[in-house]
Formats: sequence, C-alpha cells, structure tokens
Amino acid sequence: MDSSPGEWPVSYHGTGVSASGSIAQDGYHLSKGKRFLYGRGVYSTPSVKVAATYAHAFTHDGAEYQLVFQNRTSTEGLKVINAADNGVGEYWVQPADKLIRPYSVCVKLISPTEDGRPAADAKQSSCMIL
Repeated sequence: MDSSPGEWPVSYHGTGVSASGSIAQDGYHLSKGKRFLYGRGVYSTPSVKVAATYAHAFTHDGAEYQLVFQNRTSTEGLKVINAADNGVGEYWVQPADKLIRPYSVCVKLISPTEDGRPAADAKQSSCMIL
C-alpha cells in the first residue's frame, strides 16, 4: 500500500465485459457479488497480474482482449488476504462498496486476429480514465 499520505492505495479488479458497463457506470455493488470466499466485500488486489487471472476474455473485431478495472481503495475496514493463504496472490477485501472506487479500465490484447494482426486500432494494452 505505497500511496502518498492521505491517498487511497491503487488496486485492480478483473471481471468480464458483461459486468464492466455496470461497474463503469455505477461503481461496485455488493448486492451483485456471487462468491465471498474470504468474507463479504469487493475483492481487488494490488497486482494487475493477479487481477488479470479473474478477467474473462472477450472478442472484438476478431481479436481477443481482457479488461481490468483500476481502483482507489480505502484502507478503512480493508481485509488483506496474503498470497501464502490463497496460492494466487494478495487479495484485498473491502467490505464497504462505497470505499472502493473504479477510475480507469485497462484493456489488454491477448491474441490478435486470425491473420496475425491486431484489430484495427488495437494497442497491446492501454488504460482509459472513466
């Protein structure tokens, strides 16, 4: 949690494209959660690589992508699950959905089109401020 004093630390949340519109528009809502293995809350991680393991691939213009939300997360009430406890990576569980705010969506090209070229305007990865 290496943020400047007073700033909420950055975290990442991998998801599918079907949930992305709602998250971008309205933020996170615990009522939409399905699994709470380490307790009720919005799950995120300080590692974009760990978040990407939860990002469902989607296809656009013949190329395959993943998306991950970049957030600011309050440390108030935050539960940290260590990588040693889950075998994947560090998780942050924020029990108050209003204390984690998505502010950017990061999109990564995972596989190019069938002819080997990226989709028309694709970059390898990029983030866009919401």
